[in-house]
Amino acid sequence: MRRREFLAAVAATAWPCALGAQARRVPIVGVLTNTSIADIRVSLIAETLRARGYAEGQNIRYEFRLSEGRTERLPDLATELVSLGVDVIVAAATPAIKAAQQATTIIPIVGIAMADPVRDGLVRNYAAPEANITGNTFLGPELVPKRLGYLKELLPTISRVHVLWHPDAYAKQTMDDMVLAASTRLRR
Repeated sequence: MRRREFLAAVAATAWPCALGAQARRVPIVGVLTNTSIADIRVSLIAETLRARGYAEGQNIRYEFRLSEGRTERLPDLATELVSLGVDVIVAAATPAIKAAQQATTIIPIVGIAMADPVRDGLVRNYAAPEANITGNTFLGPELVPKRLGYLKELLPTISRVHVLWHPDAYAKQTMDDMVLAASTRLRR
C-alpha cells in the first residue's frame, strides 16, 4: 500500500470515530457559590434541566466549586472552572458572579440572585447586558421602597425595620443605595 492510500484509509477510519466522540460530548455546567453546599437556587436549575431531559452523568455534568463562606476563594474557584472548560457558569449572588466575570469574558455566566447588576458593574444595562452575563435580580434599590411601601400599608405605624444580610453578599454601593432608599421610604 502506498503512503497516500494508507493515509486516506486511516483518515476514512478515524473521521467517523472522531465525529462520534464529538457528538457524545457531555456539556459541563460549572456551579460557583459562596456557600458550603449547593443552595436551593442551584438545585432548582438541576431540577429544571432534569425536567427537560438532562440527566446527571448521562447528557449533562456539573462541576461544583463552593467557597464555604470565604469570598476571597471565589476568584480561584472561578478560574478553576474556566480551566476545566465548562460550557456555562451558574454563579449564585453578586460576589460569585463578579469572580466569574473576572475569570472569563467568553463562557456564558448565569447569575442567580444578583443585587443590582448595573450598579455593581456586572452589565451595562438590564435590557441588553452586552456581556457574557445574564440572570435575575430581586434586590435592587428601586424595589426596596416598593416593598417597604407594602409593609407600611400593612403596618402604618412602623418606623424601623431591621434587615440581616451577609456583608459580602452585595456590593457596598448597592447596599448603601438600598439603605438610603429604605430610610427615605420609612420617613414618608
